Amino acid sequence: MTTSDSELSRKLALPTLAGVGLLLFYASALAQTNNDNSKTDSKESATAIAKMNAKEIAKKKDEQDDDDDDDDDDDDDEEDAKASNGALSAFNRPVARQGDNGNGNNGNNGDDDEDEPQSKNKKKEEGWKLSAKLNRPMLLWDDHGTGKLRHRGAYNVDSDQDSSGVALEGKFKINNDWSIGLKVSLDAKIMHSDSVSQIDPNGNTEIELGDALVELVHKRWGKIIVGHSESASDGTSNFNLAGSNVLADAEVENWNSSFFIRGRHGASTGVQWGEFFAGPQSGDTGRFISYWTPKINGFEIGASIGQPQEIFLYRTGGQPTFDDRTGGWLTDIGIKYSAIWGNAFRVAARFGAFRDTTEESDANNPTTETGYGGSVAVKHLGTGLNFAVNAGAVHHSSSCADPGVVSGRCRGDDKFLYLKGGIVRNFNSWGPTAIYAEHYNGWKAQHESELPVLRAFELNAGAAAEMKGSVERMWGFGLVQTFKSKGADEFATDLYIGYRNYSLDADLINAGGRPVPSVALKDFSAVMAGMRFRWNDDGKD
Repeated sequence: MTTSDSELSRKLALPTLAGVGLLLFYASALAQTNNDNSKTDSKESATAIAKMNAKEIAKKKDEQDDDDDDDDDDDDDEEDAKASNGALSAFNRPVARQGDNGNGNNGNNGDDDEDEPQSKNKKKEEGWKLSAKLNRPMLLWDDHGTGKLRHRGAYNVDSDQDSSGVALEGKFKINNDWSIGLKVSLDAKIMHSDSVSQIDPNGNTEIELGDALVELVHKRWGKIIVGHSESASDGTSNFNLAGSNVLADAEVENWNSSFFIRGRHGASTGVQWGEFFAGPQSGDTGRFISYWTPKINGFEIGASIGQPQEIFLYRTGGQPTFDDRTGGWLTDIGIKYSAIWGNAFRVAARFGAFRDTTEESDANNPTTETGYGGSVAVKHLGTGLNFAVNAGAVHHSSSCADPGVVSGRCRGDDKFLYLKGGIVRNFNSWGPTAIYAEHYNGWKAQHESELPVLRAFELNAGAAAEMKGSVERMWGFGLVQTFKSKGADEFATDLYIGYRNYSLDADLINAGGRPVPSVALKDFSAVMAGMRFRWNDDGKD
């Protein structure tokens, strides 16, 4: 990016985030003061109902701790949106009496959060469930380049953020203590967003096996998962309560992974953005066996062993249908926590750690990677205001075939920090509205001396002998509006639009180990807008 582009984007970032924050504060304040002229008896009634709700929430917390076979997906954003709307509704309008159906939720004042027993009963219904989703947004992009190579465009893609797909799930009770679950899912990625580029508007098309697992659950002993599934630490460094994961989360490379970075005079460097933006790094998907404890005081602990694997039923470009990593094992642990604090805040956290000695068949370097990652998310139930911090790090093998020619070191640690905050609540009768802002920082220590990369990034020809490291940044914001079908909970539509700006700085050194200037790399800007249609799908991304 040019110096002016860089300075401009950085100057705009803070005012933009501040503006979004001000908008969120204004919206929540407006909701709180909506009916300040309510009658005194209505306020007294509201206070009484609020106290009753506090007791009910405390009771729900106890029920949550005792319900060891509860589903471990605590990020039900729609239920939280209802809860946040209901927490204020008692103070903003005349409330229905207990058991009254006047507000459409059997007198519980809209407090249908994820710990609500009725919602849990729905999750535990026996039998088969078929679900599907279609997510085909428009990706509008500008790489700020020049020349004959396309430097801006609009592509109709399948979003890698949450791809289209279909799933079949079954839950069956064996006896009072044991139950069994089965799940098979397919992800259909037609021209998916992380495969398109300036020179390839069509990208790749893939039909990939998402899950093929069996889950054996005991009320007091926990559950065992066997098959093609996620490992215990997968996703622990990518969790939030913002209700907008259909559009944005810590996997920031999903929007532009295959696009080429622009450098000197706006020309292509031949290097892709996906080589620098690592995203969440904990765990993987493949053939695993995992164990999870029952939920105790909001905590669950899991462990896995297996090998990462990707299985494709269809794949363009002559690529293999099986991507295996063998010759070793990936072992990991995961910890999950979710609870309501002070009858006002939902607090959720994740932590994972792993060790991976598996490697691809054509790998040049031995693989011994260790890493960790985690997330902390907080949501205020009364307003829907939320904030999350995601972070992770990976330590690579200390032996390699091609260390840096100056430092003599192999690839160092990859680290990232992702922040996301906003508001999610029912501003209207359509369904939850989520507004968010996000920021990502990544750090890599490549110690790379490949000439094509050095020649593309250096300012003065032949000056650089090694790329010591790099710093990656992204900031963005967006909105997601969910529409719930009246009288048909199995159908929902999510309408969304978001903006992101990506930037990169490279740290180059010469043969003597001294810093040398790099070319001003261009920013990459993108807007993603579209609709996700869901049938029997809970919207967990």
